[in-house]
Amino acid sequence: MNSVDRLLNIRPHQQPEHLISPSQLVRATIGFIKRRILIIGAAVGCMLLLGIVYIVNAPPVYTAQTRILIDKPQAQILQPQSPFMDMALDVGTIESQVELLRSETIANKVAQQLKLQTDPEFTTGTASPLGSLKRKIFGYFSTPEPLSETTLNRAAVGTVRGNTRVYRVGLTYVIAIEYSSIDPRRAAEVADTIANVYIADQLSAKFDAAQRASVWMQQRITELREQASTAERMVVEYKTKNNIVEDGGGRLLDRQQLAEINTQLILARSQTAEARARLNRVRQILESGVSGATVTDQLRSDVVNALRSRYLDVVARESDWSRRFGRDHLAAVNARNQIREIEISIQSELKRLEEVYTSDLDIARKREEDMQANLEKAVSLSQDSNEAQVTLNELQSSAQSLRTLYDTFLRRYMETIQQQSFPISDARVISRAEPPAGPSQPKKKLILLGSIFAGLMLGLGLGAARDLADQAFRSPEEIENDLHLDCLAIVPKALDQDGVKKTSRRNKPGEFQIASGGTPAWTVVEKPFSRFAEAIRSMKLSVDSTPHSSGARVIGITSSLPGEGKSTLSTALALLIAQTGAKTLLVDGDLRNPTLTRTLSRKTRSGILDVLKDATKLKEVMWSDSETGLSFLPCYSSSPLSHSSDVFASEKVSELFHALRAEYQYIIVDLSPLAPVVDVRATYRLIDSYLFVVEWGKTKREVAKYALEATPGLRDKLVGAVLSKADLRAMSRYDSNVKDYFFGKSYKSYGYTD
Repeated sequence: MNSVDRLLNIRPHQQPEHLISPSQLVRATIGFIKRRILIIGAAVGCMLLLGIVYIVNAPPVYTAQTRILIDKPQAQILQPQSPFMDMALDVGTIESQVELLRSETIANKVAQQLKLQTDPEFTTGTASPLGSLKRKIFGYFSTPEPLSETTLNRAAVGTVRGNTRVYRVGLTYVIAIEYSSIDPRRAAEVADTIANVYIADQLSAKFDAAQRASVWMQQRITELREQASTAERMVVEYKTKNNIVEDGGGRLLDRQQLAEINTQLILARSQTAEARARLNRVRQILESGVSGATVTDQLRSDVVNALRSRYLDVVARESDWSRRFGRDHLAAVNARNQIREIEISIQSELKRLEEVYTSDLDIARKREEDMQANLEKAVSLSQDSNEAQVTLNELQSSAQSLRTLYDTFLRRYMETIQQQSFPISDARVISRAEPPAGPSQPKKKLILLGSIFAGLMLGLGLGAARDLADQAFRSPEEIENDLHLDCLAIVPKALDQDGVKKTSRRNKPGEFQIASGGTPAWTVVEKPFSRFAEAIRSMKLSVDSTPHSSGARVIGITSSLPGEGKSTLSTALALLIAQTGAKTLLVDGDLRNPTLTRTLSRKTRSGILDVLKDATKLKEVMWSDSETGLSFLPCYSSSPLSHSSDVFASEKVSELFHALRAEYQYIIVDLSPLAPVVDVRATYRLIDSYLFVVEWGKTKREVAKYALEATPGLRDKLVGAVLSKADLRAMSRYDSNVKDYFFGKSYKSYGYTD
């Protein structure tokens, strides 16, 4: 059984795999609360009392709240808008501002600004209920010593930080600042001051950063200006040294000239080609002997064109006249003569044009040759300046970069100066703190409920610890689970051991009588309808159902340790059997500690040991009860017996028990306990069946297990265990079935009494 099952008193075999049904859990919980109600109640009472003491002594505390909004970074006036201005604030930024508001720096500035070092509320720790209560308690035992200014300042800063609560409101950019104080006005003042100091600290941080940046940038600008000037001078010097001249567009003159010469060369080549084409056309016409009518306009000559027009007109008239008047007509002949003259004129003009076009072609060729020579010269000069141009480009690029960097730093420097002169905070107060109308602490209802809950948890914890620490047997299930024995009966307490009812019996003169009274065992005689008597009947029924040797049933009753009720149960069982009319003998078999003899026959001076020594006869030491007919064989020894186990192992004892079996029907032997002595091991051949007594709430599990394991032969004849001295009402808190079994109304109809 694990600790939880033991705590709730639930048997593992009731549910497979340790499953606990809801009804079992509820009943076990109720039983646990019932049996530990005093511990739980005491714990709740103590915690409730502490809560009341705290409420009575704690001063009222007021909490004021200021709220500030963290804006996006604002654009500075006269400063270009940055693309980062519209970026949303992340969670880390907001949480960083919350931690800044909680920081010691802000608290120190607040303490300095409000001069909190002189306020006892902040230097003595009375600003919080716990601090005030602590100071009151320790004030009774010691006298405060004067503190230094540093100590007072640190105390004030610690109080401000301890009583300040800063948190983000939901998922917004709003931060709430709460401050608690015993003075409502002071609470509002400190909360507002924290917000103001935070905003001022932001502005101061921006101003300091801008100032440091401006100093650094000013030094950097001076360096960049000098570097840019030096680079530009190097460009000019290099141009002068290498005879490099640029036009207004930044291009070199030699390259410009090269481009122009190349253009002129192309134009010259075009003109040469055109002149050659006209000359070739004229020569082609002259060589072919074509009439003037075939001369095209491509010659672009006004004379030729005029002659051609005249030629075409005359040809047209000659053709008309020849058709009308005949070819021999004088007009037709004259027209043909004019045509020949015109053709001669055209040929003459074409020869003249040939000479002109030849001259033009020569001129064009000469111009082309000059342009080609100039181009070759320009290319040669350009190749010579390429290497110088590469170095010049590097110098110009470096000078331009330095100049751009200088301009950028200069512009940023001017922006920084503007920002330094007009800084803007990224936070603003949206809700000022007002003096609260009522106190926020102590929260009386919450404290009382918390005290009750804490007391309940403490009580349950103590009760659970008590249950787990309780190793005694409390229910039949624990006997069955731990000892693997059947619980034959639950024997309730018959009477209080310290106030046992005393009865007096008048014995007949001359008879040895058992003392009637002084032990709860007589309850079976005086209250035969009691639960105690019914439990003894259950023991008898269990014994009767076991096999036995011929003759009387010999029943041995033992326990783990002394004082667990085995002697009382031995007597009660013997009295119950004797009342049925069966001849019964009760034997005190605890040779070292004869408790039965001291209880039932106080005045005896002889017993079973004397019979074994043949010092007296059996009948002379036998005691009897006239009412029940019970016989009792006491044990008396004038000195402690060291070898008691050897006595039970002797043949004398075997012979004695053989004789007793022939005379009695039941022999009840009150044996010694198992743990202290080993006498029970010597009784295996004498006893038919054993009963193992376990005292409710006292016998420890480990002790009982050890006792049974130390006597392995006992289990072969062990009928079961008996739970003695059970407090049934207390037991019902461990096993709810006990209430149904022993306190039901149906049992009263059969005459049962307490």
